[in-house]
Amino acid sequence: MQPVHCESRHPLCASIALVLCTGTASASTIMVTTVGDAIGTASTCTLRQAIASANNDSAGTSSCVAGSGSDTIEFVGALANSTITLTQGQLSLSTPVTIAGSNQTIDANYQSRIFVINSEVSASNLTLRHGYP
Repeated sequence: MQPVHCESRHPLCASIALVLCTGTASASTIMVTTVGDAIGTASTCTLRQAIASANNDSAGTSSCVAGSGSDTIEFVGALANSTITLTQGQLSLSTPVTIAGSNQTIDANYQSRIFVINSEVSASNLTLRHGYP
């Protein structure tokens, strides 16, 4: 049997390249589009939905981009300096994620914790208010 040289564009090389590339996760940027806290709204991407998308590597029933790898959550420009009031309880982060805020306030309204973090999380330009310890 002769050795296969990948530079010869042999079909086996294409198969090996496909196998090697399958399963590699590149990070997604998930854009929050509303200050709401609803779950399962197909036309929006709330912070809660964006976190679920990052945790599950799936868009679920929202308009969020499916997560993939270590994701970044950002906010559309119209949400700069806005307040997101949590109405559905704490936000659970279970995969590595970066939350890049633009001066948003996340307010738990004294009803719950703000975050439960079980992974590496980096957050910037956010104010966390009225959450339980």
